[in-house]
Amino acid sequence: MVLLSKTYKIYLFNVLFFDGEIKVAQIIEKRKKNIESYVDVKNAHILEIGALDSPTYDDKKYHIKFLDYTSKEELAKKGDSNPRYRLESLVNVDYVCPTPEYSKYFQENFDLVIANHVIEHIPDMIRWLDELYNLLSPGGYLFLSVPDKRYTFDIVRRNTTVVDLLRNHEESIKKPNFYNILEHFYYHKSVSASDVWSNDFKEKLGVKRYELEEAIDVAKKHSLENYADVHCHVFTTDSFCELFEELGEINKIKFGVMNHFLEHIPNIQDVNIIVKKACSIIDDFLLIRQPYYDADPYLFSNGFKFYWSNWRGHPNHMTLLEFHNMLMPLVTEGLIKSFSLYGMSPVTSSEDSAIHNIDSMIDQHGWNKKEHTPKRNIEFSIPVYKEVLAIVDLSGNSTDKVISKLKPFVKLYSSDNETTK
Repeated sequence: MVLLSKTYKIYLFNVLFFDGEIKVAQIIEKRKKNIESYVDVKNAHILEIGALDSPTYDDKKYHIKFLDYTSKEELAKKGDSNPRYRLESLVNVDYVCPTPEYSKYFQENFDLVIANHVIEHIPDMIRWLDELYNLLSPGGYLFLSVPDKRYTFDIVRRNTTVVDLLRNHEESIKKPNFYNILEHFYYHKSVSASDVWSNDFKEKLGVKRYELEEAIDVAKKHSLENYADVHCHVFTTDSFCELFEELGEINKIKFGVMNHFLEHIPNIQDVNIIVKKACSIIDDFLLIRQPYYDADPYLFSNGFKFYWSNWRGHPNHMTLLEFHNMLMPLVTEGLIKSFSLYGMSPVTSSEDSAIHNIDSMIDQHGWNKKEHTPKRNIEFSIPVYKEVLAIVDLSGNSTDKVISKLKPFVKLYSSDNETTK
């Protein structure tokens, strides 16, 4: 997931991976949790693009409008043959914009713009981001969910490069062209995220959906339509970050956020590379939030665990010491000025729904008595937190405003050796 702030016209990396078995409702709840860390949605004027049958927020409860490339009626016709669509849940489309040149179709500003699994469909991504930037009110946010190709049918496609983005922008491509469509269909593989997680996908890589001649015919047909529902771009987590690093050479990034991102990176070496790259292109500060893993040994010794501690999607369990060992060399190198680590959302007893019995199944969510085995209640004898927050200062300017807005619970460590027990 990715959040962009109009205040600085910057790109913030918030990336999550979802197993194919996770229900849509659970994915939406995760998205909302990330959004609501930064946006007061109850009082926000919101636009969601391409919501179809899975809007992030209900228009009966929130001040939200919906945008799509065609009307609800046309979407229903197109979705009639797709069993994944819940036609009865399609949103009412407030703005019909056949091309991503939104400023041609309406003039309005929003505190929050949401686009889940949309950016990969947009040929001219640079123009699209500029259009969305112009839709945002001062201080507004853009929230994106972006698929990682390694867990989708795009698994064998080459990553989009910054040259692709610049060429498409220079050529002002307004809808997927023949080559976008051909690449989408010819390299399509019937692979899902659950196949990848279970390592049951390698045979599927050798199966073609279309032979080349067939794919050319399909691409020619769809290129004549007003809109072709294909992926013009594909990314991995790293390639997406690298694209914005390269674009950052054109527009310098003011600050960045990695919100529940690093725990999904396969190993600490890759984490070090990503964080160092981010620090090299950001001007002011970097925020990093992730689960707090330092309490795991204590919880395990008492027969408990956080429900996310053995998620298959969390291969990287960074401790405070590993944060220190990653960031302190960057202070020594002069790449960053200082950093502080905070504990957020304290947990005082095993009654908290984030706490499970140690023998609870993997890939669970919050404990509840209907789905999970009973657990004993104990008061914890050491500080336990749900999250750790790292505030990395790159400019030497005060981060007091950031700290006051996020309201971290307690400082655990800082690079000037100030510690709080």
